[in-house]
Amino acid sequence: MNVQMDAHEEALVRGLGRRVENLRKRRRLSANVLAARAGIHRNTLYRLEAGEGRMLVVVVARIAKALGVTIADLMQFSPSMVDSKK
Repeated sequence: MNVQMDAHEEALVRGLGRRVENLRKRRRLSANVLAARAGIHRNTLYRLEAGEGRMLVVVVARIAKALGVTIADLMQFSPSMVDSKK
């Protein structure tokens, strides 16, 4: 199923990706290690961090668990993470 996202939804996906990447780097985890811990393919993690694609809730939940945070913790990102380019 191909669902179009509005601007707000796209911003949320970008912000979430940046938050995951920030948490991963602060924990000094490689993308390979986090992907393995979350039980997802490395490319799925890369796409999430880049703000691309439509991530399933289960993938986000697995990433949160692998990082040792809640989904709410993942969603705590600043407006600058949403509005700025990488």
